[in-house]
Amino acid sequence: MDSNHLLAIAEEIKIELLRTCPDILSIIVTGSLAKGRVDAASDIDIIVYHKGNIPEEVVQSTHENIIRSGGEIKFSSSEVLIIIKSIEGVKCEIAHLDKKKAQTVIHRILQENSTNLQDHTIVTGIHSSRVLYDHYDIMKQWKNELASYPIALAEALVKDNLTFEPKLILQQQGLLRQDWAYLAELKLQSILNLVGVLCGLNRTYHPGRLKRLDHTLAGLAIQPSHLQESISHLMTHVDAIHLLEDLIYETFDLVDYHMPSVSTSKARVNYEHVW
Repeated sequence: MDSNHLLAIAEEIKIELLRTCPDILSIIVTGSLAKGRVDAASDIDIIVYHKGNIPEEVVQSTHENIIRSGGEIKFSSSEVLIIIKSIEGVKCEIAHLDKKKAQTVIHRILQENSTNLQDHTIVTGIHSSRVLYDHYDIMKQWKNELASYPIALAEALVKDNLTFEPKLILQQQGLLRQDWAYLAELKLQSILNLVGVLCGLNRTYHPGRLKRLDHTLAGLAIQPSHLQESISHLMTHVDAIHLLEDLIYETFDLVDYHMPSVSTSKARVNYEHVW
């Protein structure tokens, strides 16, 4: 999929939005398109920020448009309206948000050191977005605020994610029982926590999901050796849990070296727990 073609579609969406929604503050593109990492499976993710609650006329016109041209309303409230539709065979997700929601999340992240993954997903989208419209410079302001990553947030992200199921759980209740679904669940949760620790060490906002993990890891200077290769092997070979053990122990060591203010002692004891 060509990025220029997707951006042209996004521009058409922007023009239509500005024509029908008079209270728009900013329009951004997020995801792979914003980061310039488009492939054949890429879609278009657009976020529209309004001055206040989603205007009733916007909700009404959206419903009428869905009935007329297809698509679906994924979620609808006074503060959030998310629609999905196809344009030229490309999946487009358009989220309308009250600006106060974003401001509240940014405050929680920067002032209260929130480690909530949904909060981090929102600020990651803002921080790495491609701006289509920002007449009032609100997106410029938010990006400037998010550029100052508090050390207290980094420490909180490391602390909250520095927890892993004891390795015997994976060995005995997962591998030995051949409980493959449970073993996969344990692996995925461990990887999500590893990413959280590494995001804190690198003072990067958590992407919130493991989607396009290779791109996330590519932006982290501090990480265990051969991390991407180990994760790929771990997830494609059910018996490769020794690779996860190596990654977790190396991550403990990275925390000790790069963030000695956070102790790994309790996490190490818990991971090696024997009943």
